[in-house]
Amino acid sequence: MKPLETERMIHFLYRMSMYVSNVSRDNIVSFMHGADFGKCSEPHWTKLLNEFILIEYKIEGRAIGWSYQVELFSKQEGIEWTEGFKKLMLEMINKSDKTPITNKTKNWIHKLENNNTQTL
Repeated sequence: MKPLETERMIHFLYRMSMYVSNVSRDNIVSFMHGADFGKCSEPHWTKLLNEFILIEYKIEGRAIGWSYQVELFSKQEGIEWTEGFKKLMLEMINKSDKTPITNKTKNWIHKLENNNTQTL
């Protein structure tokens, strides 16, 4: 992934309601497929996520694909699908050498996470 694509995805993950009117599984799936369709280059986010979940968590996609993998992961973790999706995407981005993150984005994420911790 290019740094700009990665930064946009991170922004989406932390500010989903800016991109979809109702943060739900269906809307996130639609957004992700649109994001992949709009990209000319490989690899697509959904393909990377599918492979990441299979390798890291041994959860197969079957015919339904990555959204089903997220569902199974979320059930195992006892969290909502949207939270499972966000957790998996951020973990994948952190562990992947294909998705570089600039220092500016790292600082932005750090600030967001610290603000969220302080308000809880």
